[in-house]
This record gives sequence, C-alpha cells and structure tokens, in this order.
Amino acid sequence: MRAIHLLPILLALLGAGRAEATSFTFDVLAAVPSFQDTGVDIATGDVVIITASGTAYWVTASWSAVGPNGENIPADAGFLQPGVNKWSLVGRVESTPVPNPVDEDGFVGDALTFVSPVTGDLLLAFNDDGFGDNSGSFNVTISIIPEPSTALLLACGVAWIGVRHRRRQSSDRIHNHSVAGGGST
Repeated sequence: MRAIHLLPILLALLGAGRAEATSFTFDVLAAVPSFQDTGVDIATGDVVIITASGTAYWVTASWSAVGPNGENIPADAGFLQPGVNKWSLVGRVESTPVPNPVDEDGFVGDALTFVSPVTGDLLLAFNDDGFGDNSGSFNVTISIIPEPSTALLLACGVAWIGVRHRRRQSSDRIHNHSVAGGGST
C-alpha cells in the first residue's frame, strides 16, 4: 500500500525536474560584422524558440530594407552563413549552426524552433559579407524550455525499483509465514 502513496511523490518529483520556460530579448545589429553573443546559454536537449521582427538595411539605400527572412538568394562563401538567405537572421550554438528542419541549418529567419544538439552560447547575426554601410536591427525573442534533468529521472526510476523490491519482499515474507504456519499445525 505504501507504494501507491509514493507514486504521487515520484510524479511530483518528475514535474519538479522541469524548469519553466525562460524568455529573453536581444537586438541583432546589422552593422556588427560577426556573430553576436545573446547572453543566452543553451544545454543539449533544450527546446529553443526564436521569433524575430524588425528591419535591417544591407546598403544605405531604402530599397535594401529586409526583414529577418532576408532575400531568397543563397549567400556566397564570404557571408557569415553561406548557403542560407542573404541578409537574413542566422544563428549558432557556439560553432554549430542552429538546426533547421525546414530550411538550411543556420537559418533562423522570423521564427525557428529547434532542439539544441550541443551545449553553448546562442549566437545570432545579420548574414552579410560587407557591414560598413549596414544599419537597422532585428528584435529577437528567445524562449528556452530546459530538458528535464536526466539525473532526476534516473533517481525516480531507482526509487520506484526500491519500492517494488520492498513490496515484493514483504509479500514473500507474508507468503512464507503463512506456508510455514500452515504446515506446522
């Protein structure tokens, strides 16, 4: 019977291992010629949700205005993230391009959700090959949903095995006692 009472405690512990999502905002400046550290640390297995808005200019002319999706033209080798849209929002976790299940890895655009394959700092950038005449920025919201603690899940599993073992031992003692008692009369 005690095992039944422990089940809600174990389930509560499993729930306690899940931290709430945390959100951050960050402005990616189009004039910065490198990946910009967002200050957000990501762990392997975290779910990362990025949304972006805003306008950036890749030259001083107003006709060069782009949103986070950039232009649907593959970036050349000189761009920060070659192969994805020119003048778009791109990202990495440390040196690993963010995984993108729909588009090229590294492309963030106006919205991306992914499970981080590595641990490290989230870095974002305006994908260009010349930054001297750039202006504007993308306003980015980053939400992180942490992976449940593997250690906590393991501890709950071990505790459950212990409970089941004690219950079986108790059941065996009762069974052996009744057999021994029944045979002596």
